[in-house]
Amino acid sequence: MQMDDSVLALSDLWVAWQPIVDLKSGEIYGHEALIRGTAGSPFAMPAQIFPAATAQGIATELEITCRRLAFLGAMQHIPTSQRVFINISNHLSQLPLNVPESLDTHPERLAIEISEAEPILGNQELLQIVQQWRQHGYTIVLDDYGSGYASAATVLALAPDIIKLDRLLVANLDQDRAKQSIVSSVRDYTADLGIKIIGEGIETESEYRMLKELQVDFGQGYWLARPSPTPSLSHFDLGITQEFASATNLTHPKGLHPFDFYRAAIFSSSIPSYIVDRRRTIVAWNPAAVALIGYESLTGQKCFGGTLLHQNPEGHAICFRTCPLVWGMARRRIEGPHLVSFRGADGRRKNALTTIFPIWDAHTQRVIGALEQFHPWPGREN
Repeated sequence: MQMDDSVLALSDLWVAWQPIVDLKSGEIYGHEALIRGTAGSPFAMPAQIFPAATAQGIATELEITCRRLAFLGAMQHIPTSQRVFINISNHLSQLPLNVPESLDTHPERLAIEISEAEPILGNQELLQIVQQWRQHGYTIVLDDYGSGYASAATVLALAPDIIKLDRLLVANLDQDRAKQSIVSSVRDYTADLGIKIIGEGIETESEYRMLKELQVDFGQGYWLARPSPTPSLSHFDLGITQEFASATNLTHPKGLHPFDFYRAAIFSSSIPSYIVDRRRTIVAWNPAAVALIGYESLTGQKCFGGTLLHQNPEGHAICFRTCPLVWGMARRRIEGPHLVSFRGADGRRKNALTTIFPIWDAHTQRVIGALEQFHPWPGREN
């Protein structure tokens, strides 16, 4: 008998993990467990899953399933140094958490998110349960701050360890002075209470920059990483574009060769990048470049060799006097972006915008090479 595709099957659900990142250091603070359904089905996302469960009368069963999957996934995938964020439906907070002993050994690792999209102040049962969780040592998180019922009174009543700023406050934060004022005000009064802040729904670098400028502690969103079945475990490369764009004399730790510094900086970057020395020999090549261009590594080869020979939009080879890399190094300043094409491992030519960052050795006072970043550009491949 075939299952009706309009009926939610709890057995089809799984957990996607999205990292929460320290906006200063790039270290992963924790991961949020996000429930997902079968891709392409009517119940792929939470906005479809939870209303369907309510309509079918299985909201309680869904809540229990979500918690079980989150705890199981946390024990299997999340390092013990990181927190595990789970969402609790306010109206089902009375259900036992059933936290596994291996996860409950350090209860502060479990961050329980209470959404302010539902009333909190009038829910005495919820407030009492939250107090029990706090006494047990769990981390209390006020989620969706700024989207509905939240106020200073809610913060004082719930006494959270962490507040998550809703996407409504984060969206276009860099362009909206009113939002900046609100976030700054929240940061001021929560700092005195020892409350940390997470900006969620970060979708642009400009939003990240403003959150960092406003001294928001942590960030979460597509610009950092999309939810994934496999959690991110590596350090995040934050601020490299701003640091290169703001000055070409970015200093590196004394005793560390500049190429080693930049090689480490680009390795975990999602932007395809490579580094050349003054002889235009490739000395570093990151995984994102491998994914875009197809070659596992071109380290040791000349950037103007046949493998990676750049062309301009008219199809003429870019080399020496017309090469943006050479001009960038010679002028000791940023050049670009430039529209170029190159041939990938599959034999096809691909278009890309490239940006050049001269690498300045502050100790020898000279440009010793350059970093080039590729930004894929729509266009016909051949």
